[in-house]
Amino acid sequence: MQKSDGFSLIELVIAVTVLATLMTLAIPAYRSFVLNNQRAAAVTDLMTSLQYARSEAISRGQMVGLCHTSTPMAANACGGGTGWENGWIVFIYSGDANNNDLVEAGEIATVLRVREALPQGVTLRGSANAVARVVFQPSGTTLQEPSDGVLTYCDVRGFGSQARRILINPLGRAQLETPSGAGSCT
Repeated sequence: MQKSDGFSLIELVIAVTVLATLMTLAIPAYRSFVLNNQRAAAVTDLMTSLQYARSEAISRGQMVGLCHTSTPMAANACGGGTGWENGWIVFIYSGDANNNDLVEAGEIATVLRVREALPQGVTLRGSANAVARVVFQPSGTTLQEPSDGVLTYCDVRGFGSQARRILINPLGRAQLETPSGAGSCT
């Protein structure tokens, strides 16, 4: 009898079949893992930006805000696009000079932070008092009194247990929640 130094064809086919079965089970779990990590990173980044803006408003004694922008690297004006998923800026707010309830280039005194766009397939939309901006007063409270501002994060899995909401109360505190019941990502 001779000793074989390699694999037989049958051993190789069995190994490839086992590997294919394991990959079939692992790929969906990996996709969910990646989406969960993207969600955690984006929501944490937004929560950090909100806390930073509030703390800067208090420490500087000036109004500091966040707003979504379609051109975060230009960082000279808010708006553009349809949501916060395109990026946002944190800035010292010099006030609504023309009372049009928009944050425009001349109303941004200094840009403090810039956040670029979130990954493709993600929506981050504001409702109630956080559609376009959140501004903190020197006391740490928000300009959008008396109701809460809400920002809703959704990815390709849609609204539900995989979505997240950030509620900003009139006192300026932000809290994270998993939405329950009816809702929308738009």
